[in-house]
Amino acid sequence: MRAYGLIAILAGCTGATTPPPARPARSPAPTPWAVAEPVPRKPEPPPSDLPLDRNVAWIGDELARAKAQRAVVIERQLNRRMRELDMADRDFWDACVREIVQQQPEPMRRPLAALVNTYATSCDGEGRVVLEHPLDLDGRERRAGSGVAIVGRFGADGLDLALRVDYCGNEVIDHVAVTGGWASQRLDLVRGHDGCVHSDIPLTRTVARAAHALADGQASLRVEGPRGYDVIAIDDDTQRLLRIALDVRDTRDALDTVR
Repeated sequence: MRAYGLIAILAGCTGATTPPPARPARSPAPTPWAVAEPVPRKPEPPPSDLPLDRNVAWIGDELARAKAQRAVVIERQLNRRMRELDMADRDFWDACVREIVQQQPEPMRRPLAALVNTYATSCDGEGRVVLEHPLDLDGRERRAGSGVAIVGRFGADGLDLALRVDYCGNEVIDHVAVTGGWASQRLDLVRGHDGCVHSDIPLTRTVARAAHALADGQASLRVEGPRGYDVIAIDDDTQRLLRIALDVRDTRDALDTVR
């Protein structure tokens, strides 16, 4: 009897219903690969019924924003130009310029290369590169007119740079001033064939600080005389050129400090 009972129990277990297999989980709906970003809205002009001071403030904000965007574009162009700088660019230099740049300490070569690529240059009889005048972004001659730039020469014996101020206006001038407190001594003016006058101010530490303020857009430049003054505009391209030249001087100062 016990044997029959055991057989019955086993038969009952064997005949038990097996549960159906679980269904696979449904995969979620596919997600689009990209979601289009909304098109940025252009700033709307202020309502015409706003007070005058509110309209003037809005116009000032828009001008400041446009200037900042222009500065970003110029910096990107400069950075791209620096990345593209290689020996192929230097092949266009005069042999004497290439040799003098290669003689400089390694930290000086890149800022000097950027300087040479933005200036019309030549070599003097004393083994130095002469920075005659800066060029525009396309490597062409800049239009003559009132302005400021850094000129001079460099070689194995160091840098000899100056802040050149050109003035083509109607005022009789004898010195220049940068807002913020710096003013030059009485200038030795040279009159060119185009009727403009210019003067070279040695780029001492004090003058270099004033030039940095101009390059950073923190100051303006005035030419002054006994009967009045005039303001020289410092545009984005002038600021770019000042920064390139000042980078060379700052690098030289850093190397001299380490020594």
